[in-house]
Amino acid sequence: MRGGSLLVLLGPALAAGLSLAQPALRLSGTEVSSSLSGHVALLRDPGGALGIDDVRDAVGWRPLPGGLSLGYTRDAAWLRIDVELDPPAPPDWLLVLADATLQDVRLWSHDDAGRRVEQRSGSAVPRGLRPVDHAYPAFPLGLRPGRQRLFLRIRTPVSLAARLELYRPESFANQARAASLAWGLFFGAVLSMAVVSFSFWVRTREPVNGWYAAYILLYATATMLTAGLPQQYLGASGPAVDVLRGMALCGAVGVGSVFDSLALQLAEVLPRFNRVFLLLAVTTSAVAAILVGSGQYGPGSALAQVAGLLLIAVLLFVSAILAFRGHAPARLFLLAFSLFFAGVTLRFLRNLGVIAPGLLADNGIYAGAFANLVTMSFGLSGRFSRLKREKERAQAEALEATRRMNESLEADVAERTLELSEEVRRRGQLEEELRRALEVERAARETQRDFVAMVSHEFRSPLSVIDVAVQRLRADPSASKEATLGRCKSIDGAAGRMAALVDDYLVADRLVEEGESLAVRPSNLRLVIARAVAELPDGQVAVEANGLPGLFPCDPDLLQVALRNLLANADRHSPPGRPVSLDARPAPDGGVELAVTDEGPGIPPDELPHLFRKYFRGRSARGSAGAGLGLYLVDRIARGHGGSVSVESGPGAGATFRIRLPGAPPT
Repeated sequence: MRGGSLLVLLGPALAAGLSLAQPALRLSGTEVSSSLSGHVALLRDPGGALGIDDVRDAVGWRPLPGGLSLGYTRDAAWLRIDVELDPPAPPDWLLVLADATLQDVRLWSHDDAGRRVEQRSGSAVPRGLRPVDHAYPAFPLGLRPGRQRLFLRIRTPVSLAARLELYRPESFANQARAASLAWGLFFGAVLSMAVVSFSFWVRTREPVNGWYAAYILLYATATMLTAGLPQQYLGASGPAVDVLRGMALCGAVGVGSVFDSLALQLAEVLPRFNRVFLLLAVTTSAVAAILVGSGQYGPGSALAQVAGLLLIAVLLFVSAILAFRGHAPARLFLLAFSLFFAGVTLRFLRNLGVIAPGLLADNGIYAGAFANLVTMSFGLSGRFSRLKREKERAQAEALEATRRMNESLEADVAERTLELSEEVRRRGQLEEELRRALEVERAARETQRDFVAMVSHEFRSPLSVIDVAVQRLRADPSASKEATLGRCKSIDGAAGRMAALVDDYLVADRLVEEGESLAVRPSNLRLVIARAVAELPDGQVAVEANGLPGLFPCDPDLLQVALRNLLANADRHSPPGRPVSLDARPAPDGGVELAVTDEGPGIPPDELPHLFRKYFRGRSARGSAGAGLGLYLVDRIARGHGGSVSVESGPGAGATFRIRLPGAPPT
């Protein structure tokens, strides 16, 4: 009890003492970037149960002399950073953790009003939700003059190691561009080497080239994912990226070991050692890959990297002995892989938490890889050249016979290829012609079917009226004059309807067959309007025709058809006893505008785009007579004059159709 009381009393003092060991990073205004190394305190949180309020005054903070390096751990890491901003220094900074593999990174700071602000980033956070759209976890800071404290919480299944740096936004952008260029050059060289090795394998079928190409691709995949390039440019994130990176790393250990065995020719010089070496390497790689794939990323990656370190040490030892004995492949192996293995060793030790992150630990592997690529490219090129010369000597005697056979074969192939090309071209033409003919036939058949159905329906109604009227006349010859006149009027109306239908069909055929050519001549518009109005009962059309020119260039017959169809359509949809209106007036451009308005139920919005299609009939017109040609003809006649037709309508608001004709229609 007394010990607990003493700890409570000494807790603030211990925290204060530790904070003194963690000097604040001072920003004077001349810096564009600054490392936080030496200005960070660490608090480990086993199980990740602590919150920001728990850690602010917690006991147990210890200063970090360098970068963060905890290896593979289930603990959450809390970092405390003190920054002191001199007044000349700009307030806008970016806090960057230079590791794209960290999954869950959270920053707590305070805004200008003193309110606590939490930001989240890391590979588990979707790119659109990160405070800075970058592969690295990065947080914008609005620093205020004076000293202020920041708290970071990091938890990740991958290696918990990273460099912490502050950047001015423009400096970070420049650094990101330079890094992108450097990565592009590096991976360009890596992939070029993979392509060269693969091409050597295709041409020689030597396993060493194929395994080297596979090893380079696995290494490049793991490196790109570790560097965050797919995350940055493709938006990839989440556990799937970690699993892919871990599987590539485990695969690189196994595949690289097989390549090392082939490159050193261990099967020839040390067969029993080679079998044991490959068995251990491949088994360990497979077990590590299974662990990673089952969700145990930390144990799996740690196993792969520890195994890799041990295998590297064994290979260097064995290759040194073989080189001392005069084994030529061992000398090339040592030259090519010494620096690369040194860089891999530094990287693995950094990931395992043995050494702190830094420029050499983070990037030594890439310098070693570049040296390895250059050396191996010369080695494989020399090997390929040697094999090529041997192959050429072996084939020298049969070269002439092969050449003659090839020439004959090439001639036959060229002739046959020409014949096949011509046949393919001919069949393609026939197929295209047949397709077009089928389309034309199908369209004609559909048009004919629609036409026959429409004509059958539309002509049957007036014929029925005529037939009934004639039968009544025949059955009652002595009927009164009024009854006989009524029946004659029915016959006359039905005959007029049939004449109008025939007129519409003939006009439609004329427009199609003659390519919409019009017989344009100076015409009296008032007379054209009067003839169209006369086809409706007296008083059914209210006409306004003021200011029209004496003569107007148009096709009077077709224009009369267009007006007649608009007036008949308006009359059909108007309430009984309500006249339709026709307003004819000159247009500002020298043309004329003819507007026909009714007070009917209006046109539904979904039917407006289809009104002027051939044979289209709206829902409100399907119970009445009509062929679906009227508005189609109006549109064709208006366009034939170089003008247009439009409609203004809405449910319950009636409809207004406007024909606009220019002063001089095209000839």
